[in-house]
Amino acid sequence: MDKFTANFPRAVVQTRFPFELDHRDWLISINDAASMEPEIKANFEKIFFFFFDDETPPWDGVMQPEQAIEMANVIKQARDLEKNIWVHCHAGICRSGAVVELLGLLGWTIVNDFSPARLPNTHVFTLLRQQFPELEQSWDAVMDDKGYNFYKNWIDSIPEDPK
Repeated sequence: MDKFTANFPRAVVQTRFPFELDHRDWLISINDAASMEPEIKANFEKIFFFFFDDETPPWDGVMQPEQAIEMANVIKQARDLEKNIWVHCHAGICRSGAVVELLGLLGWTIVNDFSPARLPNTHVFTLLRQQFPELEQSWDAVMDDKGYNFYKNWIDSIPEDPK
């Protein structure tokens, strides 16, 4: 069964989600470290809230390794249960874009019809990618298979150990 994903700005989940949801739809809600949970208008089966900023380390508010482990556990559970994962952050471009790119590499189909462009946050992407050894061991092959050569330059520039 196909699994779908896309990135959205916060305003979309606070107003009107662009399509009908069912029992297969989960939301990863990425919010600024100092913000509150948004009021979600759509009826997702499950919502997972994360709070971190869209900055680069060593800023205290960036995604921490523990958060990456927690988010990776959500992703692994969704993969086992064949759930769609929709992801939002404030603008719907950087933090959510990193998660969606990772989901694409893990086998989700990225739905671009409703999403803004993605400019993935490399810190978020790196921390999450480290939770999936199957991606690290065959990274170039996965990128070629999925057609992500556009991102090769920024992926190659990601440090192995973000600090």
